[in-house]
Amino acid sequence: MMNRSGKYQDDLNLVQKYLDQDARVERLFYHEVTRLIRNMIRAMAKRGSVFFDQENVVSEIVFEIMLKDDRRVLRAYEGKSKLATYLWPIVRFRLIDMIRREHRYHATFTRAKTAEPHSSNPGSAEPVADIIHDHIRNEPPEHRFIKTARWIEDLSYSEIITRAEASKMTLDTNRIAYVLHSNRKVLEKKLKKYGI
Repeated sequence: MMNRSGKYQDDLNLVQKYLDQDARVERLFYHEVTRLIRNMIRAMAKRGSVFFDQENVVSEIVFEIMLKDDRRVLRAYEGKSKLATYLWPIVRFRLIDMIRREHRYHATFTRAKTAEPHSSNPGSAEPVADIIHDHIRNEPPEHRFIKTARWIEDLSYSEIITRAEASKMTLDTNRIAYVLHSNRKVLEKKLKKYGI
Protein backbone atom coordinates (compact mmCIF):
# COMPACT_ATOMS: atom_id res chain seq x y z
CA MET A 1 0.00 0.00 0.00
CA MET A 2 1.55 3.29 -1.12
CA ASN A 3 1.18 6.57 0.82
CA ARG A 4 1.57 10.15 -0.45
CA SER A 5 5.30 10.27 0.28
CA GLY A 6 5.80 7.48 -2.29
CA LYS A 7 6.80 4.88 0.29
CA TYR A 8 5.42 1.46 0.99
CA GLN A 9 4.70 2.20 4.64
CA ASP A 10 3.14 -1.20 5.48
CA ASP A 11 6.22 -3.09 4.28
CA LEU A 12 8.54 -0.60 5.99
CA ASN A 13 6.59 -1.02 9.26
CA LEU A 14 6.77 -4.80 8.94
CA VAL A 15 10.56 -4.69 8.52
CA GLN A 16 10.91 -2.26 11.42
CA LYS A 17 8.86 -4.50 13.71
CA TYR A 18 11.02 -7.45 12.71
CA LEU A 19 14.20 -5.45 13.40
CA ASP A 20 12.72 -4.50 16.79
CA GLN A 21 12.37 -8.26 17.41
CA ASP A 22 8.59 -8.38 17.56
CA ALA A 23 7.96 -12.12 18.04
CA ARG A 24 4.55 -12.02 16.32
CA VAL A 25 6.03 -10.54 13.17
CA GLU A 26 9.09 -12.79 13.09
CA ARG A 27 7.19 -15.95 12.12
CA LEU A 28 5.13 -14.12 9.46
CA PHE A 29 8.27 -12.54 8.06
CA TYR A 30 10.10 -15.88 7.99
CA HIS A 31 7.24 -17.48 5.99
CA GLU A 32 7.09 -14.57 3.52
CA VAL A 33 10.85 -14.62 2.88
CA THR A 34 10.82 -18.41 2.52
CA ARG A 35 7.90 -18.22 0.06
CA LEU A 36 9.75 -15.62 -2.03
CA ILE A 37 12.87 -17.80 -2.17
CA ARG A 38 10.90 -20.95 -3.08
CA ASN A 39 9.09 -19.04 -5.87
CA MET A 40 12.43 -17.94 -7.30
CA ILE A 41 13.82 -21.48 -7.08
CA ARG A 42 10.79 -22.79 -8.99
CA ALA A 43 11.19 -20.08 -11.65
CA MET A 44 14.90 -20.89 -12.05
CA ALA A 45 14.25 -24.66 -12.09
CA LYS A 46 11.83 -24.15 -15.01
CA ARG A 47 14.75 -22.60 -16.90
CA GLY A 48 16.98 -25.61 -16.18
CA SER A 49 18.78 -24.65 -12.96
CA VAL A 50 19.45 -27.59 -10.68
CA PHE A 51 19.58 -27.37 -6.89
CA PHE A 52 20.93 -30.52 -5.23
CA ASP A 53 19.69 -29.55 -1.78
CA GLN A 54 16.80 -27.05 -1.91
CA GLU A 55 16.33 -27.14 1.86
CA ASN A 56 19.92 -26.04 2.34
CA VAL A 57 19.59 -23.31 -0.31
CA VAL A 58 16.45 -21.86 1.30
CA SER A 59 17.97 -21.97 4.79
CA GLU A 60 21.17 -20.24 3.76
CA ILE A 61 19.40 -17.41 1.93
CA VAL A 62 16.93 -16.93 4.81
CA PHE A 63 19.95 -16.69 7.11
CA GLU A 64 21.63 -14.12 4.85
CA ILE A 65 18.52 -11.96 4.59
CA MET A 66 17.15 -12.22 8.11
CA LEU A 67 20.24 -12.59 10.33
CA LYS A 68 23.63 -12.11 8.69
CA ASP A 69 25.72 -9.03 9.55
CA ASP A 70 23.18 -7.79 12.10
CA ARG A 71 20.34 -7.98 9.53
CA ARG A 72 22.17 -5.65 7.13
CA VAL A 73 19.96 -6.51 4.12
CA LEU A 74 16.79 -5.53 5.95
CA ARG A 75 18.29 -2.47 7.63
CA ALA A 76 19.06 -1.11 4.15
CA TYR A 77 15.39 -1.31 3.09
CA GLU A 78 13.92 2.23 2.91
CA GLY A 79 10.39 1.44 1.75
CA LYS A 80 10.78 3.03 -1.70
CA SER A 81 9.40 -0.14 -3.30
CA LYS A 82 7.49 -3.19 -2.17
CA LEU A 83 9.55 -5.41 0.10
CA ALA A 84 9.22 -8.32 -2.35
CA THR A 85 10.51 -6.08 -5.18
CA TYR A 86 13.46 -5.02 -3.02
CA LEU A 87 14.33 -8.60 -2.03
CA TRP A 88 13.80 -10.20 -5.46
CA PRO A 89 17.19 -9.21 -7.03
CA ILE A 90 18.99 -9.97 -3.75
CA VAL A 91 17.50 -13.48 -3.67
CA ARG A 92 18.19 -13.95 -7.39
CA PHE A 93 21.89 -13.06 -7.10
CA ARG A 94 22.26 -15.23 -3.98
CA LEU A 95 20.68 -18.15 -5.86
CA ILE A 96 23.01 -17.71 -8.83
CA ASP A 97 26.01 -17.68 -6.48
CA MET A 98 24.67 -20.74 -4.69
CA ILE A 99 24.09 -22.66 -7.93
CA ARG A 100 27.75 -22.16 -8.79
CA ARG A 101 28.97 -22.95 -5.28
CA GLU A 102 26.62 -25.89 -4.78
CA HIS A 103 27.69 -27.49 -8.04
CA ARG A 104 31.35 -27.20 -7.04
CA TYR A 105 30.55 -28.50 -3.54
CA HIS A 106 28.43 -31.40 -4.86
CA ALA A 107 31.15 -32.36 -7.35
CA THR A 108 33.82 -32.25 -4.62
CA PHE A 109 31.89 -34.45 -2.19
CA THR A 110 30.69 -36.83 -4.91
CA ARG A 111 34.33 -37.37 -5.84
CA ALA A 112 35.25 -37.60 -2.15
CA LYS A 113 32.74 -40.39 -1.52
CA THR A 114 33.68 -42.41 -4.60
CA ALA A 115 37.38 -41.70 -5.05
CA GLU A 116 40.25 -43.85 -3.98
CA PRO A 117 42.42 -42.14 -1.38
CA HIS A 118 45.07 -39.84 -2.84
CA SER A 119 48.02 -38.32 -1.14
CA SER A 120 50.66 -35.74 -1.83
CA ASN A 121 53.02 -37.94 0.21
CA PRO A 122 54.03 -41.19 -1.49
CA GLY A 123 53.16 -44.23 0.59
CA SER A 124 50.45 -42.40 2.55
CA ALA A 125 46.91 -43.73 2.05
CA GLU A 126 44.67 -41.63 4.26
CA PRO A 127 41.05 -42.38 3.29
CA VAL A 128 38.67 -39.54 2.53
CA ALA A 129 36.43 -40.50 5.45
CA ASP A 130 39.42 -40.13 7.77
CA ILE A 131 40.09 -36.63 6.42
CA ILE A 132 36.48 -35.63 7.09
CA HIS A 133 36.46 -37.25 10.56
CA ASP A 134 39.78 -35.59 11.40
CA HIS A 135 38.38 -32.22 10.30
CA ILE A 136 35.29 -32.66 12.49
CA ARG A 137 37.08 -34.20 15.50
CA ASN A 138 38.40 -30.94 17.01
CA GLU A 139 35.21 -28.91 16.60
CA PRO A 140 32.71 -28.05 19.36
CA PRO A 141 30.16 -30.83 20.10
CA GLU A 142 27.27 -29.11 18.32
CA HIS A 143 29.35 -28.59 15.16
CA ARG A 144 30.58 -32.20 15.32
CA PHE A 145 27.00 -33.45 15.68
CA ILE A 146 25.71 -31.41 12.72
CA LYS A 147 28.61 -32.10 10.35
CA THR A 148 28.69 -35.82 11.12
CA ALA A 149 24.94 -36.08 10.55
CA ARG A 150 25.08 -34.15 7.25
CA TRP A 151 28.45 -35.03 5.71
CA ILE A 152 28.98 -38.58 6.95
CA GLU A 153 25.45 -39.91 7.47
CA ASP A 154 23.87 -37.74 4.71
CA LEU A 155 20.83 -36.80 6.83
CA SER A 156 18.43 -34.05 5.74
CA TYR A 157 18.00 -30.91 7.84
CA SER A 158 14.70 -32.16 9.24
CA GLU A 159 16.30 -35.51 10.18
CA ILE A 160 19.13 -33.66 11.93
CA ILE A 161 16.62 -31.56 13.90
CA THR A 162 14.67 -34.68 14.90
CA ARG A 163 17.84 -36.45 16.03
CA ALA A 164 18.95 -33.33 17.93
CA GLU A 165 15.61 -33.19 19.79
CA ALA A 166 16.07 -36.82 20.84
CA SER A 167 19.50 -35.81 22.20
CA LYS A 168 18.01 -32.84 24.11
CA MET A 169 19.66 -30.39 21.69
CA THR A 170 17.78 -27.49 20.13
CA LEU A 171 18.57 -26.81 16.47
CA ASP A 172 16.82 -25.07 13.59
CA THR A 173 17.58 -24.91 9.89
CA ASN A 174 19.31 -21.52 10.18
CA ARG A 175 21.75 -22.83 12.77
CA ILE A 176 22.46 -25.99 10.74
CA ALA A 177 23.12 -23.93 7.59
CA TYR A 178 25.41 -21.57 9.49
CA VAL A 179 27.48 -24.42 10.98
CA LEU A 180 27.77 -26.31 7.69
CA HIS A 181 28.85 -23.29 5.67
CA SER A 182 30.96 -21.42 8.23
CA ASN A 183 34.24 -23.23 7.51
CA ARG A 184 33.49 -25.62 4.66
CA LYS A 185 36.32 -24.13 2.60
CA VAL A 186 38.84 -25.37 5.16
CA LEU A 187 37.73 -28.96 4.51
CA GLU A 188 37.74 -28.41 0.75
CA LYS A 189 41.38 -27.26 0.99
CA LYS A 190 42.28 -30.39 2.97
CA LEU A 191 40.63 -32.59 0.33
CA LYS A 192 42.46 -30.76 -2.49
CA LYS A 193 45.77 -31.77 -0.95
CA TYR A 194 44.78 -35.34 -1.73
CA GLY A 195 43.72 -34.54 -5.28
CA ILE A 196 39.99 -34.71 -4.48
